[in-house]
Amino acid sequence: MGKTETLRHSPSKFHYQHAMDVVEESIRNGQYRSGDRLPSLRELSKEVGTGFRTVHRALKGLAEKGILEIRHGSGTFVSDCPNFHDKKTIRIGLLYGISALEGDTPHPGVGAFMIGANQRCKSPDYLVQPIFYDFPLVETVGPTLLREGISGCAIMGGQLEEPDFAFLRDHRIHAVRYSPQPHHDGWTVTLSNDEHPAMTLLVEHLRSLGHQRIGFIDYAIGDHGAHRHFCQLAYDHQLGDPNELLVPVTSTSHITHWEDVEKFFSIQPLPTAVMVWDEFLIDIILNGCHRRGIHVPGDLSLVSVYDARPLGHRIPVTSTLTDASLSRTAYMACDLLVRHISGQPIQQDFVKFPPRLTAKASSGLAGVKNL
Repeated sequence: MGKTETLRHSPSKFHYQHAMDVVEESIRNGQYRSGDRLPSLRELSKEVGTGFRTVHRALKGLAEKGILEIRHGSGTFVSDCPNFHDKKTIRIGLLYGISALEGDTPHPGVGAFMIGANQRCKSPDYLVQPIFYDFPLVETVGPTLLREGISGCAIMGGQLEEPDFAFLRDHRIHAVRYSPQPHHDGWTVTLSNDEHPAMTLLVEHLRSLGHQRIGFIDYAIGDHGAHRHFCQLAYDHQLGDPNELLVPVTSTSHITHWEDVEKFFSIQPLPTAVMVWDEFLIDIILNGCHRRGIHVPGDLSLVSVYDARPLGHRIPVTSTLTDASLSRTAYMACDLLVRHISGQPIQQDFVKFPPRLTAKASSGLAGVKNL
């Protein structure tokens, strides 16, 4: 069925509204990008299947919505920041790596991030939409972002590649990502906690409680210097041999290096405190060790750099930014995103926030609570 026939069979829709939809969809799907000059009225008329005047009216309508810019004497151009959303509703995508759903138990950070995002965007002017993506982002959810009219994304998990950044930049989709590694592209804002001071603060806290031998179990994938920093702390604080105390595991949802974990817990003398990256990993370690018969001493202090369970359960101490760090992180990410969308200047493209220690129970050698 040709475009002219489609129009004849759509009596409920004005021809110019149909023309607006066709041109807008061409921009959404990337046929025309920010700053591109649109074809002539004659060419667009053929593409849409209607007359010059109808197309001209449609272009004026899209210009009023902020999607196009009509420059008299030069032509019609796609706006630098096309406004696809309704003026009363800004659609924000909260993006998570699909790995957050792997394993028997979804990572608790997903719910915590949604709480923080909705606290910042609870106004009717904003709509927060969770989206899970796999790699590469541009191929798995790129069309969805355009189709749903997402104005900005808070990207809370996973590593992006250069084509992903280029896609967000070219389509003027504002982006704030939570990552320890910045990406300086002039468009994306990176939000990160200052993880090295957090690790240092935690080690110093444990040393003040009498711990002399402290181990570190960390994710082997996606490390951005945490291993090296722990090794430096081990030397600086004389914690022991870093090669013996550092145990890399694979992901947030499961551990495949159980032989390394078992070997670690057989070290003599065993560390009196073990640092992990977040509380979710502590659960995995404790439950996995129990199923595999790996003995974990009841007086061992397990502590985490990130607070993945704000209310806590059986974990002696957690070093976090706030008492509910993940929700707060999402709040901060969405706040930056809203400011970015509204055109407010953000002085830095890599924003860090300092760590703060939150004690949940005693972890001193004289008063360790059983796990």
